[in-house]
Amino acid sequence: MKKRIVAITGVNGYIGSVLKEFLLKQDDIEKVIGLDIQNNSPKHDRYHYIKTDVRSKDLHSIFTDHRVTNLFHFAFILENISDKDLMYDINVNGTENVLHTAVAAGVKSITVASSISVFGAWKSASKPHSENDNPHPNEGDLYGLHKTIAEGICEKYMAQYPSVSVIIVRFSGVFGPHLKSNLLLSALKLPFAILPCNSMGAFQIIHEREVAQICYLAMKNGISGIYHAAGRDTITMKELYELLGKKYIRLPFRMLKLFAKSASRIKIAVTNTFQIELLRYPVLIDGNTTFKKLGYSPCKSAVDIIREFAKAHGISLKTKK
Repeated sequence: MKKRIVAITGVNGYIGSVLKEFLLKQDDIEKVIGLDIQNNSPKHDRYHYIKTDVRSKDLHSIFTDHRVTNLFHFAFILENISDKDLMYDINVNGTENVLHTAVAAGVKSITVASSISVFGAWKSASKPHSENDNPHPNEGDLYGLHKTIAEGICEKYMAQYPSVSVIIVRFSGVFGPHLKSNLLLSALKLPFAILPCNSMGAFQIIHEREVAQICYLAMKNGISGIYHAAGRDTITMKELYELLGKKYIRLPFRMLKLFAKSASRIKIAVTNTFQIELLRYPVLIDGNTTFKKLGYSPCKSAVDIIREFAKAHGISLKTKK
């Protein structure tokens, strides 16, 4: 059996940590090298942690010294921060540095995490986005913009280095018991929720382990390109709030944006531009092409995933009638 030595940037982030645990259970993985700026990883006989930054020149020697064969790049800043230049430097320049050093070190495949935020949430969207649709992030959504630029960097490397497998995996909404966003949990525990008038907001939820499975299978598939990690079904914002047993009020969208801005100042809710627009417009991706390539499709429903997430975090849900 062909053994792989895999490196993960952002290994202590949400998806990175889930992927690490998944890979350590696979027979074809000889070792996992975890790269992050903070160490909170438990020890394992096939796991080695290295403290480093994705912008560091040391990445090349790390990849060569540890004979890394496959790389997963998951180190990104998700929420807008006050230092926009720093966010760009990590998300965009960090991606360029990771790909450049990995290719120079002879890494055979590079899998880069992307997001449905590259498509934005728009009224004009009429059907789920395919892997070939052009990105169109919402104005002011730095994460969506940075992911779009990062995808462009990946496509440049695909063209310049055809012998290296460069893979982009776009995630829909990822939930699971290990999701520990303090802002999200605080928002879900508020006594009420807000929806814009005439909301059409809807999204797909995919389980964290199924995301890890898709990333692993895309790596094994070894073919450069874009893959969609889409949830099995769709849930509307209204259905989500009702499942959570939360009362909700409807506001004109302008008032909702003002409320979101105030919530952001006191750090009680997520107010990323894309997430605000997601309350009123759906953004869905079509994963059928990806699933046919990989011979695998997610099996957990959005409701089951939310129930598992809520149970792990002590959030009460509306009981079934």
